[in-house]
Amino acid sequence: MEVAVERRRRCRFQVRWPLWIYVAGRTQPIEGVTENLCSNGFYCIVGAPVPKGQAVSCLIELPSGAHGELMPLFLSCRAVVLRVESCSAAGRFGLACRITDYSIQCGNL
Repeated sequence: MEVAVERRRRCRFQVRWPLWIYVAGRTQPIEGVTENLCSNGFYCIVGAPVPKGQAVSCLIELPSGAHGELMPLFLSCRAVVLRVESCSAAGRFGLACRITDYSIQCGNL
């Protein structure tokens, strides 16, 4: 029996947080939800494909209220799409993205 070897350098956390992906040339963001997240990337399920290699801007909504925040918190990041997968759910796509830059934003969208 073959044992799977973990190749990732950083620990991934299983989180299902709402996100919005902004692609140059699109008037509306692509909505989705994260599946996992680490310090240099994330995997998400979205409603439209994004080409591999595409640079994107993202907003990931962080859980609020845990530390007494009154306003929503967002992880605002720039990322590059590394992998695109068609999901079994019709019209859904999995994106693996590498984060190139990020900041935390407080407030409404």
